[in-house]
Amino acid sequence: MFLTEDPNSNQKHQGLAQKFEQSLQTKENFYLSSEEFEYLIDYYVQKNDLPNALMACEKAIEWQYSPDFRAKKAELLFELQRPAEALSEIRNARQIMPYDSELKILESEVLLKLGQVDKAQIVLKEALILSETKDEIYYLLGETKRKTNQIQEAVLYYKKALECNLKHENALYALTDGLEFLGKLEESVPFYQSFTNENPFSAYAWFVLGLIYNKLGNFQKACESYEYAIALDENFGQAHFHLGCTLMNLEEFPLAYEALQEALKYEQSAELYCQLANSLEKTMHYERALTFYKKALELDKQYPDAWYGVGICLASLQKWFESLHFFRKAIQLNAEIPQFWAGLAEAENEIGNWVSSIEAYEKAITLDPTEPNLWLNWALIYYQQGGYQEAADLVLEGLEESPMNPSLLYHATAYLMLAGKFQDAFEYLENALILDHEGHSILFEFFPHSEARQAIDKIINQFS
Repeated sequence: MFLTEDPNSNQKHQGLAQKFEQSLQTKENFYLSSEEFEYLIDYYVQKNDLPNALMACEKAIEWQYSPDFRAKKAELLFELQRPAEALSEIRNARQIMPYDSELKILESEVLLKLGQVDKAQIVLKEALILSETKDEIYYLLGETKRKTNQIQEAVLYYKKALECNLKHENALYALTDGLEFLGKLEESVPFYQSFTNENPFSAYAWFVLGLIYNKLGNFQKACESYEYAIALDENFGQAHFHLGCTLMNLEEFPLAYEALQEALKYEQSAELYCQLANSLEKTMHYERALTFYKKALELDKQYPDAWYGVGICLASLQKWFESLHFFRKAIQLNAEIPQFWAGLAEAENEIGNWVSSIEAYEKAITLDPTEPNLWLNWALIYYQQGGYQEAADLVLEGLEESPMNPSLLYHATAYLMLAGKFQDAFEYLENALILDHEGHSILFEFFPHSEARQAIDKIINQFS
């Protein structure tokens, strides 16, 4: 087994690493004890320097130290995305360690990576007999079933994994995904409630229940569960974080900010900083929000949400030219998010680049044609240029995707009236009034003082 903590100073291991690397360059023999090799490999792994960790493993194997080094070499090869070589090394190690359950678990993971699902199942069932700790084995058995689309069987294994270890996060998320796929997520609530009944003082049990309620969209219940978890363990950073995110869904932005600030005491991540920024953005504290978005980028320059968030704040501050760079960078990192394109489209429109704005809206709508606001904002460009029929055509196209959306119906009414097509306009108005009578006030923004307003009032009165 490899050591998980350094009993000596990090400086000592750094010096050991320097001597080791120098010996590789000079090709001189450099003696290390088995324990020193263990510390050296752990040092490289902690630094995420896997190639040098692998090199150290190979040197330890040359010295014919513990067979654990072969197992570690296989693990490193797997981490380096070299599964075929990892499998070969596992087979070498198995000749010396035929009953090592951890080696069998690693072998099953490699086999799964190679698509050899049936062989992985056989190895895992062997490991199940040998190992006293079974949660990871049940989880991986679930993965073998998932890979062959046997979701019901996979769910049973994920449940077994959680029964062995409630804190097995991969099993938890895999189970919720499986139940959601089967349409049984709501039916599973009693299963998760049983954890809190059996472990009423377990903060993690309440946290898990909160995650399920959150997945179901029951945000109020989710908040209550997270709050129970925090009451039992005030240092539960993830519970503070998820409470903050759920409060964002409830539009309780000041409370969300407080919860996320608590989470910040226990971890710092780009996602957390973005959530903090978003809570401030929603309450129009744009300058403060920018501070947190920039902190997110300091941690991860490849985090597209942070670039987008900066763009939104700058746009909200009417700094349209500056916002363009940030929207474009977000799109460069992930071009599949319609909101990124919509942000770019609005900024391009505001500075008069209508062609570029229209191109960006076209891309956004290709990604999400069911979002009414994309159609409305795109149509607005034509309206602003006096292209009433073009605006009407776009909104009508949006109605094909979302035929029961009152806002689209009211805008279709307005643009058709402006284009002189009153009969068609009033048909859409009637449908809009049936769906959302109060929403008709939008029309008066288009016709504040005109004869058309009298006609509109007449129709509206018929539905009063």
